[in-house]
Amino acid sequence: MGIVFAYIFEVILFAIILWLVGSVSVFIHEMGHAIGYMITVKSKGWQIIIGSGKRLVGAKQFVVNLLPVGGLFLPTDEGRLDSTRKKLSTLVGGPLATLLLLLVLVLLRMNISNLGETSIISAETSEFFINFVLYYNLFMFISAVLPFPYLFGVCKGLESDGLQIWKLLKQNGKNE
Repeated sequence: MGIVFAYIFEVILFAIILWLVGSVSVFIHEMGHAIGYMITVKSKGWQIIIGSGKRLVGAKQFVVNLLPVGGLFLPTDEGRLDSTRKKLSTLVGGPLATLLLLLVLVLLRMNISNLGETSIISAETSEFFINFVLYYNLFMFISAVLPFPYLFGVCKGLESDGLQIWKLLKQNGKNE
């Protein structure tokens, strides 16, 4: 009976860790947008929504939903994004933050053999989690930079960062 409880505990812990990884990854991406916005617009008026589905936590600037798939950065005053440069800075911030996280994860993955075993986590478990976080963020990066509308989640019907950037650059090229 103790083995069954230990197994159930491990499965629940595993699910919580995967949820945290997804939520933190989306948070880092959306904070990249927020940082780009704050640097160019000089405003702290924004909100970040992490995930979709049932709301778990809600505050003035942050909302965390049950499913850590997708996220939104919402400036409270879009009128302040009054130039192509400001819009691009805000849009590029998310994919750039995810790309930087990917670089850190690749370096960590390359040095995983140096981590060794601990009394809590086996080397195989460490490798699995690093790979999971790496691939999750790689998928996030690719889906953010490819130009297409999102088909599901909190972003359903909205344009990816890549599509918005492509349209801005295309529009800016016509104006010159």
